[in-house]
Amino acid sequence: MPAFQATGCRARHAFVRALAACIALLGVVACSQDSERPETWQLEGGQTLAAVARDGRPAVVLVLDPADWFACSNIIADWLYWKQREAGNLRIVLTRTPSSRKRPMLASGIRWDHILRRPVADTPRELVFIGDSLVYHGRDLLRYATTPLLAALRTSALPEAVAAAQSQAASFPPQPPTRERTP
Repeated sequence: MPAFQATGCRARHAFVRALAACIALLGVVACSQDSERPETWQLEGGQTLAAVARDGRPAVVLVLDPADWFACSNIIADWLYWKQREAGNLRIVLTRTPSSRKRPMLASGIRWDHILRRPVADTPRELVFIGDSLVYHGRDLLRYATTPLLAALRTSALPEAVAAAQSQAASFPPQPPTRERTP
């Protein structure tokens, strides 16, 4: 076979492999839960995310990727302080099972409550459920030194803080992140 035909054949095979990789990546993105409402996200145990608040008390759910654990340490610490001070109903949900390289996360002593069945993007997120209803959905939390909801909780109870945070979320002044996000 002439050399120019072998080169063309290799190029076609490389193109087909690249195309297959792109299709596989699209499949992974399509299988994420981002297009679904957060209250319908499935946990590894089979229940929905809304099910963690079915005891009647309002529940705050932090959705974190294990890679964000240290970038979110201030937010996690503030929420754990709120949970201790107010006897609040706080759940920490991870987007995926932590890898073995995340041993420092395990050594921090902070435990998570659930793991999502399929990952979501755009984490960390703050969600507040009252019963099965999602009443607050905070995103892009790494922009803030303290989130609008945490700031509102300093002066009011959770239901009132949710209302205040919803009205402030669009106008809350963005502050630089306290730490850079790790990949």
